Amino acid sequence: MKYNHMYSRNARRDLLRLASDIDRKKVIKKTEKLTLPFPNELHIKHIRGSITYYRLRVGRMRVLFEVLKKKKEIWILKIGYRQNFYRIH
Repeated sequence: MKYNHMYSRNARRDLLRLASDIDRKKVIKKTEKLTLPFPNELHIKHIRGSITYYRLRVGRMRVLFEVLKKKKEIWILKIGYRQNFYRIH
């Protein structure tokens, strides 16, 4: 089932802050593959305590996204390197 991929303002900013163009291209390529049901090749985990939030692993980077099934949208919310991704500010 095809879903529209939307990037939040913060996710777009995070994407520009990645260290290299190669990292940006990897993240974009992986997020474009997001469909439901999730392909097994993608390293996706459900976020505990949430119904709609998931985490995608792209090498040493992580992508937080939300699936809105009724609207058929996948919102990319946060992108970052693993060492900083799980810190709460």
